[in-house]
Amino acid sequence: MARPLKEGLDYFPLDTNFDEKIQAIESVFKNDGLVWIIKFWQSAYRTNDGEVSLDGYQGIIHAENSRITLEKQKEILKLCVEIGLLTKTNNKKYTSNGIKKRLRHIIEERKRWRIEHKLPVIQADNPRDNLQETGESKVKESKVKKSKEDKESIFVFLQKDLFLKTWGEYLEMRQKIRKPATDRAKEMVLTELHKHDLETAIKMLEQSILNSWQGVFPLKEKNSNLTKSQRSNLEGLKKTIERIEHDKREFPKGVSGVGGILPGTTI
Repeated sequence: MARPLKEGLDYFPLDTNFDEKIQAIESVFKNDGLVWIIKFWQSAYRTNDGEVSLDGYQGIIHAENSRITLEKQKEILKLCVEIGLLTKTNNKKYTSNGIKKRLRHIIEERKRWRIEHKLPVIQADNPRDNLQETGESKVKESKVKKSKEDKESIFVFLQKDLFLKTWGEYLEMRQKIRKPATDRAKEMVLTELHKHDLETAIKMLEQSILNSWQGVFPLKEKNSNLTKSQRSNLEGLKKTIERIEHDKREFPKGVSGVGGILPGTTI
């Protein structure tokens, strides 16, 4: 069974300094006003359109979640609309331009990611936001498809499921650190990764994910903190161990190999 398409956001930005509108709500209604608007943001960002209904039982639930009465909720809502913090839509719901803008950006990025990974594309709640099957849209779709095919022919790792999974995790990490990768940045990273074999490329991505790095870099050697002399001694020790293991395989038990007693030699 296919997984349901994701709606809204799991978290949203909360500035360390509130603007004058939020300060006004907090000044008039104290903590009740601040809690109420944060609860409103939570409800709005869970949707794709950023609109919240406060009519009927939905308004009752919102007031109870904010630990205030319905009368106080009406007063807070009235002030929010008056100062332009929230706006009322034609379908009697509430939202704001900032909420709409952020959601639109995230949903478009999510669509792009799904297209790149050959997953179903989430449909906008507003039919006008969807492309109609016109000649122009078909031409655009054809160009996007050709561009994707060209990239896959150049970046062959994109045809590997294991790489695609790690690549998707890397792009999600870039979103979480608020440094989303542009198309140019993606091409630069893919170009760098394709200078290596598939296994190394995946490990380079995992290294960047683990350290929240924007770019990809050569893998850190486990012994990178050793001095040149220490690394040389370590390599010599490794070769000695390999030679001993080789002798054990080549000569019977109890008979020494190179540098020891040779078969047939008497003392």
